[in-house]
Amino acid sequence: MIEARKLTRHFGNFIAVDNVSFTVGKGETLVLIGPSGCGKTTTLKMLNKLVLPTHGSVWVDGQDANTLEVEELRRNMGYVIQNVGLFPHYNVAENIAVVPRLLKWEASEINQRVEELLLQVGLPPNQYTHKYPDQLSGGQQQRVGIARALAARPPILLMDEPFGALDPLTRQQLRRDFMELEALKATTIVMVTHDIEEAFEMGTHIAILNKGSIQQLAPPRELLTHPANEFVKTFIADQAERLELRALKLKDVFYQLNLEMPAQGTILKMDASAALLHAIYILGKQTNHSISVSMNGEIRYADRSQLFELFKNGLG
Repeated sequence: MIEARKLTRHFGNFIAVDNVSFTVGKGETLVLIGPSGCGKTTTLKMLNKLVLPTHGSVWVDGQDANTLEVEELRRNMGYVIQNVGLFPHYNVAENIAVVPRLLKWEASEINQRVEELLLQVGLPPNQYTHKYPDQLSGGQQQRVGIARALAARPPILLMDEPFGALDPLTRQQLRRDFMELEALKATTIVMVTHDIEEAFEMGTHIAILNKGSIQQLAPPRELLTHPANEFVKTFIADQAERLELRALKLKDVFYQLNLEMPAQGTILKMDASAALLHAIYILGKQTNHSISVSMNGEIRYADRSQLFELFKNGLG
């Protein structure tokens, strides 16, 4: 868990971040979004002391970050940036292993972790372990960057425009593959993006900032149905219809339609809070598969055709 308490940052007379507070629990994803210069990246950097606050504090699992050494704090926070920052003279395996080596893991444990993560991010170890960054595409480099950030199993992951440098198709595929990673199921994530559709698809909560202040912090659907002020309403207005589909969760449609168990196929378990679009994406990659969701102690099911019909009709 990570908590920001009244974070404020001045650069001379300019107030970049003004009295920002939030709490992100285990397994939750908070997305920071807003116009350029609104303070979202500065806020993110204050969480791991890349930027020190003028006022306010950061708390990690109930402990004031000011009482922690910088190295200790950062080793418990993975960090993914837009331009990846892979070491060009290290191969893929060496890049992923940087933090575990600093932590003096056994070589066998490091090798196992590298292979495990490469498989999770869709890069077969026998093909990519010994490649160097300049031999990889932008999407492949970003996948390695994500694996490196997760290598030491940090409980907190910070992400600054992690998919921003990629073309739209690669970006969409990578972020949906990212949401499937087993390593993230219990990870606390704080993410900065300028893409509001990405925010609605990935965030359990979204903080919309303007001029250094949070205008509203809420789950995606609440932003659509109960915008806190005119700025929030205007910020999302142009894409409200598309955002509604991205904000729609499995628990919403399963509760409404009470879908029955499909006749056949492999059953994939998904969390009820998962996005409808994400479930469609998962089933789109499988053949003869369905999903199950636990709802108030009951198990409910749906196949791809049922979910796709919901998407087409825009049910919410």
